[in-house]
Amino acid sequence: MRVTTDEITGDEVAAHLEKIWWYYLVAGIAGVLLGFVVLSWRTETLYALTYFAGAVFLVVGFVHVVNIFVVPERRWLSLVSAIVFLAIGVIILVWPHITLFIVALLIALGFVMWGILELIVALSNTEAQYWWVHLIAGVVSLIIAIWAIRHPGTALNVLVILLGIWIMLWGAVEIIAAFVARNARHHWNQMRASV
Repeated sequence: MRVTTDEITGDEVAAHLEKIWWYYLVAGIAGVLLGFVVLSWRTETLYALTYFAGAVFLVVGFVHVVNIFVVPERRWLSLVSAIVFLAIGVIILVWPHITLFIVALLIALGFVMWGILELIVALSNTEAQYWWVHLIAGVVSLIIAIWAIRHPGTALNVLVILLGIWIMLWGAVEIIAAFVARNARHHWNQMRASV
């Protein structure tokens, strides 16, 4: 039986995913816990809310920085998203006096970026087992962003709740990815056998 380049690449990717499955699990658990923290956060001032939003974007940005080294197949995508999320987080933290309108728009921009990235991942991996999860996440993120852009003055409190839910969903997707990655060679062999 002749081994093709696609099979070697697929075998190598599957072996790599099985080695780093724990990373997705840790990121997913951290996301779910952070989502709970966001949902239980009771803020009294715009400053506290601003600092919290900035910190959330920095955490997501740092996760994408780690992805640059952990998931080399999507290095450019992780780099772009890390730059955007870190920039949004820094802008929010450096200028805490900005208005509710600007904070809401920055969070909406984050949701736009998140939605676009999720759609790119989904549409570039339609052969993957759970590609549709990324598709749904991208569409929902863009819907949230459009709503926030249309109603920025009253959107921030609702956006914090949505951000908490969204972080929990992201964590759940990462946990699913962890268990898929843990058995990546088995899934790869099944897919290869069915072709």
